[in-house]
Amino acid sequence: MATVLAALLAITSVGADTNHFDPGYCTWDAAEQAHTAWGIFPPWYGDAGDWAQGARESGWQVSTRPQVGSIMVLPRGDQGSGALGHVAWVLGIEEDGTTVDVRSMNWRGRGVVSLHQLVADDVAVFVTPPKMDDIGVRVGYTLQSRRGVEQW
Repeated sequence: MATVLAALLAITSVGADTNHFDPGYCTWDAAEQAHTAWGIFPPWYGDAGDWAQGARESGWQVSTRPQVGSIMVLPRGDQGSGALGHVAWVLGIEEDGTTVDVRSMNWRGRGVVSLHQLVADDVAVFVTPPKMDDIGVRVGYTLQSRRGVEQW
């Protein structure tokens, strides 16, 4: 009981101070990337398919416009995301404005980190913390010059 209470107290509406997602899954890696870039972890719980709602309820920004240094959230079943949805860290946006270069875990197998492309299809959303301009982003590049790179 004390562990559960301590975990709940570590979470605020803005961010959490620990990664409470399961290692090896896309949610864990997206939370790690967010922490590296923003210094906070997403405060909500749930599968990737729950992230858009969790972000909105936590006061985070949710948009259909792709943005480097954001978390791309695919709802359940979108673009092959499966029954749990999928989240990925946005590394770049190609010139067409809809092809999104991402880093994600578990797209090609549990625990496997891969670089691949997804599409900003007005169903997927992009999540950033409140006042991202104040937090800043530390990473971002495109895969255009890195063709053939599949895994790290």
